[in-house]
Amino acid sequence: MKNVKGFIALILTFFLLTLSIPAFGLIEGDDSTSNEKKVAYLTFDDGPCEVTLEILKVLKEENIKGTFFVLGEMAMENPEILKQVQDEGHGICIHSHSHLDKNYSSKEAYFQDYEKCYVDINDITKEEPIMYMRMPGGSSTRIPNKEVLKDIRGELVSRGLYYVDWNVSLEDAIGVNIPVEKLIKNFTMEMNKKNLDKSTLMILMHDGNSNKTTPAALKYVIKALKEQGYEFKALNDISQEDHDRLLEKKIINKHNESPTCDSF
Repeated sequence: MKNVKGFIALILTFFLLTLSIPAFGLIEGDDSTSNEKKVAYLTFDDGPCEVTLEILKVLKEENIKGTFFVLGEMAMENPEILKQVQDEGHGICIHSHSHLDKNYSSKEAYFQDYEKCYVDINDITKEEPIMYMRMPGGSSTRIPNKEVLKDIRGELVSRGLYYVDWNVSLEDAIGVNIPVEKLIKNFTMEMNKKNLDKSTLMILMHDGNSNKTTPAALKYVIKALKEQGYEFKALNDISQEDHDRLLEKKIINKHNESPTCDSF
């Protein structure tokens, strides 16, 4: 009886997923971007862990590079996984060491945590993290007071760094192991937002221990984007033109004027 119930559950799950796939066909077109190339950046926060390995499998199968915003504590627990991310050519960026709210108590506390993460990544990869980073909660997070947040953003820019936000999210971090069909629905709704500039997508996903369903959803995201004609890029392998485009569209350094970048 248990086997029968398990089989029925499997069939229902498959049915729901197949129903979700045509929803991608409901993604509205955007005539205003028809003359621009369409680029998608797949980004993953809060790893590395076992979920990261599943993400890497999907990316390898699809021959796509992603960008990983790393937690230092997780990297120190799973150095071999971070090395695999590096060895397979993906972007490795700073997210946070501990992802604790108290890191936003002051600019000094924030950068103590930031620098710990920098050291963690450097110790494992023997390379400096690239100049892009993502603030926990994004650059408009409501955790700190506005002045502290403004000071943090200003200091990041003065160090020649670029904080990265997103314009599409699977909302996979608002619960634990959210069902795949829900993540797909979230993605479709995000893609249909009225104000979304579909020419450049910075897609937020997570590869933490609570995101075991994200790798399966990722497969459908990639399939949908390929059908829409998107090119995939990672932040460790972009041109000056790509960088400038991200600045122009306020996906990086959204709240700040940025110094001229001469790193390309």
